[in-house]
Amino acid sequence: MKKAVRLNHCVCPICQASDPRHPERLRHQQINLLLSVMDARQRRLFAAYEAERIGQGGISQVARITGLDRKTIRKGVNELLISA
Repeated sequence: MKKAVRLNHCVCPICQASDPRHPERLRHQQINLLLSVMDARQRRLFAAYEAERIGQGGISQVARITGLDRKTIRKGVNELLISA
């Protein structure tokens, strides 16, 4: 049976603001919902994909959104680069 992962709550300035309907806030909630049903490797690779999609500063931003460690995301980025 798969181990349950808690649903992270983003700590970025947008998500900490008062408007719960902000498009970025909704996207961050969706990212965290997806991560909560993934295993560790899937979380790492998905977070790496998002960080690469964002570009410069992506690892820090995704770490803030997901609560994942920057080293974990960097490991995922390296895995994505190796498999490409």
